[in-house]
Amino acid sequence: MSTPFPDHNPEQRPDFQSQSGPPPQQSTWPPPQQSTWPPPQQSTWPPPSLPSPPAVMYQQQRVVARNPALYAIASIFVAGLGTALCGRVGSGLVIFVAVVFAALLMAIPFIGLLFIPLWFVAWFFSAYHGFKSAKEWNARHGIIS
Repeated sequence: MSTPFPDHNPEQRPDFQSQSGPPPQQSTWPPPQQSTWPPPQQSTWPPPSLPSPPAVMYQQQRVVARNPALYAIASIFVAGLGTALCGRVGSGLVIFVAVVFAALLMAIPFIGLLFIPLWFVAWFFSAYHGFKSAKEWNARHGIIS
């Protein structure tokens, strides 16, 4: 027999030699069932009820109402502060920047006098928005103010 590899002879390999011993054992599939571990237990459904936790763990949170007038006054002193204290920091910063921008426009000689009404409107809006934000915060938390 001619092989492409001259020094390759499959009959000399040990796995191709004829076996002279007993025939190989045939495996059984599936394997025989063995005892299961851990042993099956009785059903515990429904699970036993747990003891109730102490009442100290469940304290109600107390929510204090926000006074809209105080937040309006805070916005009069620092524009946008009342809005920021109600949790709307971004809106408070925008209002602050708008009031500062209106004040900078007033610094322009001669033309700046035209921006005084804009500055008053922005300042009034700041106080109004602080008042409105406090009322909305109270409404979100179930407080009628």
